[in-house]
Amino acid sequence: MRAFAPILAGFFVQQVWATKPAVVVSGATGRTGSLVYKDLKATGQYEVRAFVRNATKAKAVLGCTSCNETEGIFVGDVSEPETLKAVMAGADTLVITTSSVPVCTGSLPFPMKKCHYPKGGEPKEVDWLGTKAQIDAFGFSGGSMATKQLLYVSTMGTTTPDNFLDKLDKGWTSFYHLQAEADVMSSGIPFTIAA
Repeated sequence: MRAFAPILAGFFVQQVWATKPAVVVSGATGRTGSLVYKDLKATGQYEVRAFVRNATKAKAVLGCTSCNETEGIFVGDVSEPETLKAVMAGADTLVITTSSVPVCTGSLPFPMKKCHYPKGGEPKEVDWLGTKAQIDAFGFSGGSMATKQLLYVSTMGTTTPDNFLDKLDKGWTSFYHLQAEADVMSSGIPFTIAA
């Protein structure tokens, strides 16, 4: 996961920037998002913004103090598109690491555990429609679409129908990530998809 900063650096080789490029990391308090956020912050080459659902969790995971917009921490929800406007304003790059997370119980190995998605946190809402909302907000945030960059962290199995991730709580996780990948590819924004 430490490879994200070099990937983004490759995006910017072709650009000439008067100021540090603004990079939004959505899902910045998640496992992947926190690594990306911290890695980019450590370079000192970017204005890094975190889009999170909870400032208290951001304080614990990201180490922010006030955990608000003055520190580049923006609180919102991908299912509420109006909360995406402020973080996307003037952004050059969007790194989408948001993902639905099943809640699993039992002592069986992972694929056989009993799992469910919390209400509002289902794959359709988060992985597909939430990604679509982020792409739309980013695309309409100003600036040239040709100079923007989009990095979407997807999931495995998007080309394998009815896989074990799809069967978890019948959430169709891989299927909805595949729909999101299609939205990324048709956005008109230069993109990279990582799985």
